[in-house]
Amino acid sequence: MATSYSQWKYDVFLSFRGEDTRNNFTAHLYDALHCKGINAFIDADKLRIGEIISPALLSAIEGSRFSIVVLSENYASSRWCLEELVKILECKKTKDRWCCPFSIRDESVLIKEIVSMLLNELLSTPSSDAEDQLVGIGSQIREMELLLCTESTDVRMVGIWGMGGIGKTTLAQAIYNQVSSQFEGCSYLEDAGEDLRKRGLIGLQEKLLSQILGHENIKLNGPISLKARLCSREVFIVLDNVYDQDILECLVGSHDWFGQGSRIIITTRDKRLLMSHGVRVVYEVKKLVHTEAIEFLGRYASKQQIVIDEFMELSNSIITYAQGLPLVLKVLGSFLFSMSKHEWRSELDKLKDTPHGRIQEVLRISYDGLDDKEKNIFLDIACFFKGEDKDHVIKILDGCGFFAVCGIRGLIDKSLITISNNDKIVMHDLLQEMGRKIIRQTSPKEPGKRSRLWIYKDAYHVLSKNTGTQEVEGIFFNLSDIEEIHFTTKAFAGMDKLRLLKFYDYSPSTNSECTSKRKCKVHIPRDFKFHYNELRYLHLHGYPLEQLPHDFSPKNLVDLSLSCSDVKQLWKGIKVLDKLKFMDLSHSKYLVETPNFSGISNLEKLDLTGCTYLREVHPTLGVLGKLSFLSLRDCKMLKNIPNSICKLKSLETFIFSGCSKVENFPENFGNLEQLKELYADETAISALPSSICHLRILQVLSFNGCKGPPSASWLTLLPRKSSNSGKFLLSPLSGLGSLKELNLRDCNISEGADLSHLAILSSLEYLDLSGNNFISLPSSMSQLSQLALATFLQTHKRSDMLGTVVPGSEIPDWFSYQSSGNVVNIELPPNWFNSNFLVSKIPLLLTVIMSSIIILACINRVRSPLAGVWIHLVYSSEDVSDNNPTMIQYISPPPPPRSTLLIEDIDEEGPSGSPCSNEDLFICHEAKPEERKTLVRKLLECFCSIWIDLLHSRNGSTSMDNNYEIP
Repeated sequence: MATSYSQWKYDVFLSFRGEDTRNNFTAHLYDALHCKGINAFIDADKLRIGEIISPALLSAIEGSRFSIVVLSENYASSRWCLEELVKILECKKTKDRWCCPFSIRDESVLIKEIVSMLLNELLSTPSSDAEDQLVGIGSQIREMELLLCTESTDVRMVGIWGMGGIGKTTLAQAIYNQVSSQFEGCSYLEDAGEDLRKRGLIGLQEKLLSQILGHENIKLNGPISLKARLCSREVFIVLDNVYDQDILECLVGSHDWFGQGSRIIITTRDKRLLMSHGVRVVYEVKKLVHTEAIEFLGRYASKQQIVIDEFMELSNSIITYAQGLPLVLKVLGSFLFSMSKHEWRSELDKLKDTPHGRIQEVLRISYDGLDDKEKNIFLDIACFFKGEDKDHVIKILDGCGFFAVCGIRGLIDKSLITISNNDKIVMHDLLQEMGRKIIRQTSPKEPGKRSRLWIYKDAYHVLSKNTGTQEVEGIFFNLSDIEEIHFTTKAFAGMDKLRLLKFYDYSPSTNSECTSKRKCKVHIPRDFKFHYNELRYLHLHGYPLEQLPHDFSPKNLVDLSLSCSDVKQLWKGIKVLDKLKFMDLSHSKYLVETPNFSGISNLEKLDLTGCTYLREVHPTLGVLGKLSFLSLRDCKMLKNIPNSICKLKSLETFIFSGCSKVENFPENFGNLEQLKELYADETAISALPSSICHLRILQVLSFNGCKGPPSASWLTLLPRKSSNSGKFLLSPLSGLGSLKELNLRDCNISEGADLSHLAILSSLEYLDLSGNNFISLPSSMSQLSQLALATFLQTHKRSDMLGTVVPGSEIPDWFSYQSSGNVVNIELPPNWFNSNFLVSKIPLLLTVIMSSIIILACINRVRSPLAGVWIHLVYSSEDVSDNNPTMIQYISPPPPPRSTLLIEDIDEEGPSGSPCSNEDLFICHEAKPEERKTLVRKLLECFCSIWIDLLHSRNGSTSMDNNYEIP
C-alpha cells in the first residue's frame, strides 16, 4: 500500500562512503537532484572511523521515501555505512520502502538515469489516504488536531488565520470532515461573511441551528440566545471566512454557550478580529514549500504528455511566481500544462511584466485567456452573482446572449469558479477581487463610465449626480446604508445598455423580508422612465409605486422581482414578455390581483408569498405550461385555488400554506402529473379530491395545522372504522406510491379515524401525526418498511403520549448489548446521575436504540398495540435481573453508584407480561409531578434534537459503553 507523501521528510536518502565519493559522484548527484526539485538528505559531516551511527541519521532514513546506496570501493569497510545499509534494508522489509544500490560507472549517464527514475516515481505513484488528496496540509492537519485536543472536556475556540488563497478553508474542511462525526451536533457555515450580507444575523442563526439540530428550514421570529439551545450539547462548529465581529458575537459569543467538549473553528484574514473576541489559540496557515508545490503541480502534468525536464522547468517557474499560494498554483497549472513549450514559455515571459507581490495580477493571466463572452460571464459573477444558484444565473446570462452553459463550463475548467454541492457558484475572493479590479481600472475616477457598479458609494454617485453613460450594463445597489434616495428619469437617461438592475435591502441586523414598519427609502416619480430594451434582470426591492410605468415593455427581460413593493396591480391588460422566466412579487401586501399571464407564457417560477390582500389569481394561470414552482404562501385573503392550475403540466412544487380561507382543491387537481411537493399547512382544507391518486410522483405532502372549517375535521380525509372496511382500500391516498413525507400534524384527527389505509404508502419515510386526538394505531402500520420516523407527540391530551416509530420490533443485531431473554441490562457509568449525563448521554442511548426499534415513553403511561421496547432506568447495589426492577426515584442525594439501564421487549400487555399502568413510568411516579415533567422534558428535548444525525448509524456497529462511538 502506498503511504501518504505528507509523512515524508525527505524524498531520498543518500548512503555513501565519504572519502570515496563525497566530493565527486555523490556531490554531483546531490546537485542534480536539488536542481530538479528533489529533496535529498546528505550527511554534511565528515565520517570519523569507528564511531557508531548517529540517531539523526537513523531518523533521516526512516523519514525518507527512497534510499540510494552508492557502492564504492571502500563502502563495505565502513562500519557506519554497513549500519546505514542494515537500517535501509530493515525499512524496505518492514515498511515497504524503495531502495536501489548503484555502482559507479559512466557518471553523467548514471546520474541522469537516477534522477529520471526518481522523478518518475515521485510523479507517478498515487497516494491512498485523505491527506494525500489534500497536498501539503497533512502536517497542518496534525498540528491543528493538537490545538483542538478533542480528548479534553473544555470548550475551545481556535482561529485559522492567513491571507486569501492560502488554504484556510481547505484546512478547515479537512478537519471538519475528519472529526465532526465525533460530536453530538455539527455545523459548517461556509463563507459566513457573505452569508451575513445575504441572510442577516437571524438568517445565520437559523442556518446554524438547522445544521446542528438536523432540522431543515428552522425559522426564527427574532434573534435568540443560542446559549439556551446549545449549552448542554457537545458541538463542532466551523465559521468560514469571517470578517465581521457581529458574526462571532451572534453565533459563538462565549465559551459557556456550548456544552463540555465543544470545539469552534473560525477562519479569517483578520487576526485582530480573533484577538478582540478572546480567541487566544490562532493557527497561521503556511505556504506550500517547494517539494509540496512540485507534488501539487504533478497532478496537472500527469494529464498531459510532457517530458520530465520540461515539467521541472515549467514547475519551478510557476512555483517561484506563485510564492507558495495553492490557489495561484491551481489557476496557472490548470492551463499552462496544456500548452506547447513555446506557448508556455511565452506566457511565463508575460508573467515577468507583472509585479511578483501582487497575486491578483497573477490571476489576470487566466482571465486574459477567455473569449469575450466568457469574460462577460466571469465579470458578471465576480460583481453580482457569486454564491447564487447556478441554473438561475445561467438562464439570466443566456438571456444576455452569452451562451452561459458552455461559458460556465469553461470557467470551471480554468479553475476560475467551482460549483458547490447545492449548485451554488463559488469563486475565490482573490479571483472575485481581480475581476472587480478589472472593472475599476476601465475608469478609475468616474464610475459612471464603468460597465458594472456594485459598491454603494459608486452607485449612489452615479444615480444622484446623473453621471451614468452607455457604458453601464449593471447596477446592484444596497439600500440598507442610506436613509432615502430620489431617482429621476434623468439619472438613467444615458444608460441605454443597462442589462442588470437591482435595488436591494440586506441589512446585517435584520431579516431580508420586509416588515410592516419598514420605511420606504426609494422615491420614484410616477412618470419615471428608463431604457428597458436591453434589460434582462430587474430587482426593485420595496418598489414604491402602485404600478409599473405604462410603457414598461422589456422584451428581453428574464427575471422580474418586486419583493416588498407597494404594487397594487402590476400592469393593465396584456404585456408580451415571452422571455420572462422568473417573477417574484412576494410580500407585496397591497397587491390585489395578479397580472394577465397570457403574454408571459414561458414563466418557470412565480412567487406570490405574503401577498396578504390578494383575493384572486387570474384565470389565465393555466397558460403557464413551463411553470415548475408556484407559491401562494400566506395569501390570507385568497379563498379559492383557480381551476386553471390543473393545466400546469410542468408544476413540481406548489405551496399555499397559510391560505387560511382556502377550503377545497380543484376537482381535477390530480392532473398535475409532475407535482413532487405539495404544502397546504394552516389552510381550511378538510378533504382531498379523488383525483389526487393520480399524483404518482408526489414525494412530499404536508397539511400541518389543517383543522378544516369549524364544523369539519380530517375525518373526511381519514374515514371512520366500520364493519365494511374493505371499501376503504381505494382511499384517496392509494395512488401515492412515491410519497416519502406525510405531515398530518394538528389536523383534528380523532380516535375514530381509520388510519389503516396509510399502510399502503409503501415509500413513506417520514410520518407526523402529532397534535391529534387519538390514542391507538392500527397494526397494519408495521407494513411501512421504508419508514424512518413516525412521530406522535401528545396525540391525546389526556395521555401526554410521546411515540417514535421506526422499522422493526426487536433489539437489533448491531446493538452491542444482547441477552438470551427479552431483557438487556446495561451498566451505567458511576457519574450517570449528574446533570451533564442526564441531559446528553441518556438521550444518546435512547436515540441509538430507536435507530431500528420502537421506543414508547410517556410521563403518565405508555400504550401501543405495536411490539416495542420498554425502557426502565433503575439503580441497585447489585446486578439488575429480569424480575421486579426497581424504578429510579428522583431524589437527592444521588442514587448509589451502581446503576443499570434495563431495556425490555414488550407486547401489548407491557413489560414482563404485565399490563402497562400509570405506575410504570420512565421516571418514578413518586417524584413530584413538576419535577418529573421538568426532567423528562429536558431529556426529550435533547432526544428529539439529535435523532436525525444518529439515525444514520442504524447500519453500523455501536458501542454503548462509557466511551461509545457511533459510526
